[in-house]
Amino acid sequence: MADSKQAYLLGVLQQIHDAIDSTDTKTTLKHQMSTVAHSAPEIVDLRWRPLYDLCRYHINDETNPAHAVCFAIYHDGYAEYCKLFHGLLTMPQ
Repeated sequence: MADSKQAYLLGVLQQIHDAIDSTDTKTTLKHQMSTVAHSAPEIVDLRWRPLYDLCRYHINDETNPAHAVCFAIYHDGYAEYCKLFHGLLTMPQ
């Protein structure tokens, strides 16, 4: 387990980066990782939204197995993040 929100989110971003097959999406993920790495700790929670938007608009091909893997990484990562860092047993609605 990561010891900070920032480290945890960076780990999720890296996992998605490693699983995706699009060079353009990999580049966008690298930019997001840089943004998270340079974010103040109190705003790291807000950095999930750009990742959600990336998945929603660019990692959404149900026929592409890599996209399914990325969706699972995002979904499971966010659920675990909520549990670890916010004491939530389920994701916020």
